[in-house]
Amino acid sequence: GDYGRVEKLLAVALDRAPDAEPSWRSTARVWLVLAVAMQPNRLAEAAALLEKLSGVDPEEWLGLSRALHEAAAEASPDAAVELARLQLQVVDRLGDHSEKLSPAQATQVALVRAAALARVGDSDLARVAYAQLAEDLPHDGHVQATYAELLLAGEKPDDWQQALLKWREIERRSPPNGTRWYAAKLAQATAYEKLGNCRQALRIIALTRVLHNDLGGPAMKKKFEAIEQRCGR
Repeated sequence: GDYGRVEKLLAVALDRAPDAEPSWRSTARVWLVLAVAMQPNRLAEAAALLEKLSGVDPEEWLGLSRALHEAAAEASPDAAVELARLQLQVVDRLGDHSEKLSPAQATQVALVRAAALARVGDSDLARVAYAQLAEDLPHDGHVQATYAELLLAGEKPDDWQQALLKWREIERRSPPNGTRWYAAKLAQATAYEKLGNCRQALRIIALTRVLHNDLGGPAMKKKFEAIEQRCGR
């Protein structure tokens, strides 16, 4: 976590070892990018350093993309967006090595790209990316739920209709009374509300309450009740 110290160590090592193995220098420069990126207000510097990188092994790019993905998941909203932009730069560089990637590595790249697109707010491209991932990874619950969330957040009735179908599928595959099961119930009610069918939205909530009166706990119950209020119950 001491990224400033990491930066200094790598910078000094690179300066004092000009004749070191190219692969070592390449690895050091990759992690120098991460060390700079993880410090406040230095993402622009990290992006500039990244642009200068060359001769990087695909596995190193993958490692950097994963590290940035994990950092973005824990960062503030604004920092997460900037880290995601840096991730997309890394993914672009990985595209130059696509023929060298194994199927598993290619899937990792696709996952990182889709998540980064969603974080930067490019919802159209993110939906396209997650649609493909949902098809390729039918048993990945996180991918399926993320795709369904993007559909539900869309602006067209067709998006909401597709979201409804996807969340029904997720409900069927989720353990009853689990977090994702409640999320699927809530999303279906939300989809019906958006489609102008409050009657069906209220029916889903009523049936869920019969099965589990607490509606998944205080936070989730509040969301269900908000739909009821908007639908005039």
